Amino acid sequence: MRNVNYFLKNGFHELLKRIFSQTGISIGKNPYKYLMITLVLSLLSIGVIHLKFAQKLQDGFTSRHSRSHIEEKLFFEFHNTTPTKTERFVALIKGVNNKNLMDEEMLNDIKKFHYYLQNDFNVTVNGIEYAHKNVCDGYCDINKGFYEIIEAIKYENESFKKNGKYSGKYILSWPKSYKLGFEFNVAMHLFGVKLKDKNDGFNNIDNVEMIALHFYANYPNDNITNIVTEWEQGVYNYLKSKKVIEDFPTIDVNVLGDKILGREIIRGGLSLLPYLVIGFILTLIFVFICVMLSTPIKRLQFSVNKPILVLGIVLSPFLAVTTTFGIIGFLNLPIYPIQFVIPFLILAIGVDDAFLILHSWNRMYPKIEGLGSRKKIETVPKVIQKVLEEIGPSITITSLTNVIAFGVGSTVSTPAMQLFCISSMLAMVIDFIFELTFFTSILVIAEKIQISSCTGELSQIDPKINEPYNGIEEKKYEINESVTNVIKRFMKCYCYILTSNIFRIMTLLFTTIFIYFSIWGTLEMEPVINSQQIIPSDSLLQKTDKLFEKYTWKEYELLTVILNNPPNISEPEGLLKLKKIVNAFETIPQALGNMSTFIFLNDYETYLQTLRMMSIFLVDIKFSIDYIPEFLNDLPHWNMGIKMSQVNNKTSLSKISFQTGFFNSTSWIDRANLMLKWRKIADKFPENNVTIYCENSPIFEGIFNLKYNTLQTVFITLLCMFLVCVIFVPSFAGVISAVFAITSISFGVFGFLYWWNLNLDPVSMSAIVMSIGFSVDYTAHVAYHYQKMCQIILYYPSVTTHKEIVCQRLYYTLDAVAWPMIQAALSTMICFIPVIFTNDYTPRVFLKTITLVIGWGIIHGLVILPTLLSLFPESWFCNKTLTKKNEIHKKEEDSTLLNDTNKNNIKTVYSLSLTFDDNNIKTNAKNQKTQSIDNISLLGNKNTIEKESSTISQNDSDGGSGQS
Repeated sequence: MRNVNYFLKNGFHELLKRIFSQTGISIGKNPYKYLMITLVLSLLSIGVIHLKFAQKLQDGFTSRHSRSHIEEKLFFEFHNTTPTKTERFVALIKGVNNKNLMDEEMLNDIKKFHYYLQNDFNVTVNGIEYAHKNVCDGYCDINKGFYEIIEAIKYENESFKKNGKYSGKYILSWPKSYKLGFEFNVAMHLFGVKLKDKNDGFNNIDNVEMIALHFYANYPNDNITNIVTEWEQGVYNYLKSKKVIEDFPTIDVNVLGDKILGREIIRGGLSLLPYLVIGFILTLIFVFICVMLSTPIKRLQFSVNKPILVLGIVLSPFLAVTTTFGIIGFLNLPIYPIQFVIPFLILAIGVDDAFLILHSWNRMYPKIEGLGSRKKIETVPKVIQKVLEEIGPSITITSLTNVIAFGVGSTVSTPAMQLFCISSMLAMVIDFIFELTFFTSILVIAEKIQISSCTGELSQIDPKINEPYNGIEEKKYEINESVTNVIKRFMKCYCYILTSNIFRIMTLLFTTIFIYFSIWGTLEMEPVINSQQIIPSDSLLQKTDKLFEKYTWKEYELLTVILNNPPNISEPEGLLKLKKIVNAFETIPQALGNMSTFIFLNDYETYLQTLRMMSIFLVDIKFSIDYIPEFLNDLPHWNMGIKMSQVNNKTSLSKISFQTGFFNSTSWIDRANLMLKWRKIADKFPENNVTIYCENSPIFEGIFNLKYNTLQTVFITLLCMFLVCVIFVPSFAGVISAVFAITSISFGVFGFLYWWNLNLDPVSMSAIVMSIGFSVDYTAHVAYHYQKMCQIILYYPSVTTHKEIVCQRLYYTLDAVAWPMIQAALSTMICFIPVIFTNDYTPRVFLKTITLVIGWGIIHGLVILPTLLSLFPESWFCNKTLTKKNEIHKKEEDSTLLNDTNKNNIKTVYSLSLTFDDNNIKTNAKNQKTQSIDNISLLGNKNTIEKESSTISQNDSDGGSGQS
C-alpha cells in the first residue's frame, strides 16, 4: 500500500526523471546527431523574410469581439466600405508666430498647400506617378467646408466693397455656418476659435489658431494600399526634410495618418535592435566570465571548451528567437512592435536554464576527473544523464509555467497582446527544446574536445569524496581551497540564520509590509492609455498628438450616430421620435448642443419651406419623405447621411446618420467615459437599433477591459501555477510555499509598478503577464530542490533534530540553485542595461518590470521562501520509510554512473564511490559513508559523528553481501 501511495504521489515526477535519464544517455552518446537536428529545425528562421506588420497597429489593442468593432462594422457598411480599407490622414496647420488663420492671405496659403498635396505631390509606385487625387475616390470633397469658408470670405468681401454691405448669402460661425440658409460643417476644420463679441452680420469668427485638412482614401487592393502608404510616407519625409518651410513659409504643418503612425511605431520597435546587439554582446562577456569562474578544473585558465560553452549558452536562445519569428512568417501572422521585446526575454530565460545545466555539470564532473581520458569520454553520457535527471524536471517547471502564463494571456488579451503572448509561448517551447538538444550537445562535444586535447592519459585514482550528492562522491580539487571553504562556511552560517527565530520574525515583518504596499499599489493602479507612449520619442508625430490633445479633443470630439431602423418620419410620431433621439445626445454633459448637430432633417425642413414659398398659391406642401430624392439632387452631400430603399414601390428611409459634437475631454479616460454615456443613450432606443461610432472607440473600450483582463489573466495563471507545482513538487508544504512566493512576487511587481509611476496599459499588462512566468524561476527551483533533499537528509542518523534537518536541506538547496539564480538575474539585468539609454516607453516598461521581478525574485528565492520552508515539519515533505526505500533505490541506480567497460567483471556493492577496483569496494564504501557524515553534519559534535559512523559502517558490512 505504501508503494502505491508513493507512486501516486511521485509517479509523474519519477516518469519525468526516467524520460530525462534516457534523453541524457541518448544525447551523451549521439551529440552530433542532436546538434544537426537542432540546426535543421533552426532553418525555419528563413521565414523571417515573410514577416509582415499589422495594417492598423492601433487596432491591436482592442478585442476582436468588442462592441466597438461591431459599431465600426455598421458604420462602414453604411458607407459601403470596410474598416481595414479606409485610410485616414490629417494635416494640422498653424500660422507661423501663431498668426490668425482667418486672415484671407493665410487662408489662401493653406488652400495652396492643400491643392499641392491633393494634386501635385506625387509618389512613384511600380514606375507610375500617383497623387492623392488618384486614390481619394468618395472622399475627394471631404474638405468642402474649408473651401466654403474661403469662398464665403471672398464673396462677402467683394459684396461689401461693391455694395457697402454683405449680401447675406453666407453666415460664418462655429461650429456650423450657413450658405443660403443651409448648413455646412466648419467645426471639423477650425480649432482654437474665438468668436466676436458682436456679430457683424456675416462673419462671427474673430480668430482661428489651427486648421485641419483631411485626406481620406479607400484602398480596395494591394496596389492602392502601396500608393496610399508611399504617399503618406512621402508627405512625412517632405515635412521632415524641412522643405515645406521653403515652399510654404507662413504655415507650420504637422500630420498624422494610419500608415505613417504604423510605420513610426515599427521604426520605434526596430530601434531596439542596436540595444539588443549591445545587450547580446554584454551577455556574451558576462557568460564567458561565469564559465571561467564556474569551471571546477583550471579555474581562470583558458581552455578549448570554454569558448564553445559560451557560444552554446547564448546561441541556443538566439536560434530559438529566430526560429520563432520564422514560423510566424511562414504562418503569415502579423506582428506588432511590442514583439521586438521577445529576444530580450528569451535570451534571459535561455541563459538561466543553461546556467542551471552547467552548474549541475560542474558539480557532477569532479566524480570522473580521476579517470583516464578514454574512460572519461566513455563516462560522459552517464554524467549528462545524471545532470538531466537532476535539472530536467526543474527547468521543465519554469518553462511549463512560462508557457502557461503566456498561453493564458493569449486567450483573454487584445490582438496585439495575443500575438505577443503566442510568440513568447512558442519561443519558450522552442528554447526549452534547444536547451536540451543544442546546448546539452554542445556541452558534451566541448567536454570531449577538451579531454581529447589533453596529452596522455590521466592516471586512474580512487577519488576522495568532497561532499555527497545523490549518493555520488566528488573529488577535492586543487582550486582555491580557502575561497571554497569560506563560501561553504558562509552558506552554513546563512542557513543557520535563516532558521533562527529572530530572523524569521524580521522576515515576517518585511513580508507583511511588502504585501501591504503591493496590494495598495495594485488597487490604486488605473487603466490609462496615452498614444504618445507608443510613438517613438523622436517622431514628428509626438507634436501632432499633442495638438490633437490641445485642440481637437478639447473643442470638438465628433460622434456619428446611426439609426439602423429609423422611425417613419412621414408620421408626426415618427418625426417626434427622431428628434427625441437627436435631443438625447445633444443634452448630455460635455455636448456642444444642437448648434453642433448635423442631420439632414434641418436642411430638409429648410428645403420644404423654400418649396412652400415658391408654391404658396399652388400647393400646400406637408412634411413627408416624398421630396427627399429631389432634396438629395440639390444637396448631394446629404447622400452620406441617408440610405433609401424601395418597399412595395414606395420610397422609405432604411437608415439615417447624424453627427454631433462634444468638448472638454482632454484625457483618454474622460473620452472613454464619454463613450459609455453615448452607448447608454443608444441602448434606450432598441427598437431603432441605434449605434454610435467614434474613430477611437476601440481604444476607449480597451481602457475599461484592461484591469479586468489583467486580473483575470493573473488569477488564471496563478491557478495554473498551482497545478504545475502540485505535479512537480509532491508535498503540501512545498506547493503552498511556492504558490505563495509566486503570488507575492507577481503582486509585488504589479503594485510597485504603480509606485514607480506606471499605470495599466496594454504594454504594462503584457509585462505583468511576463513577470508571473519569470517569478517561477526564483521560486520553483528552490521548492523543488528542497523537496528533493528529503531523499538524502533523512537517511543519515547523524542529523537528528528538526533544525539540523532544515539546515541541511537549505544548505544543499541553496548549493544547487543559489549561484545559478544569481547568475541568471545578473545576466538578465546585463541584457537589459542598454535599454536604459532609450527614451521610448515600451522598452522602459519592460526594464522596470524586469528590475522588479529580479529584485523581488532574489529576495523571495534566497530569503523569504527558504525561511517559509524551514517552518514546516519534515513530515510535511516526505515519509521517512518511503524516503529510506527510495534512497536505497537511488543508490542502486547511481551505481551505473561509472562502471568499467566490461560490466560483467564489476559488481556494485553500495555504489556511492566511483572506484573500479573490486578489492577496494567495501573499503571505499565505508570511507565514503564516514566522509558523507562528516559533510552532512552542520551542527552535530565530533563524538556523535564518529559513533554514528561506526554504526553505519557495521551496517554496511552486514548489508554489503546482500547487495553484491
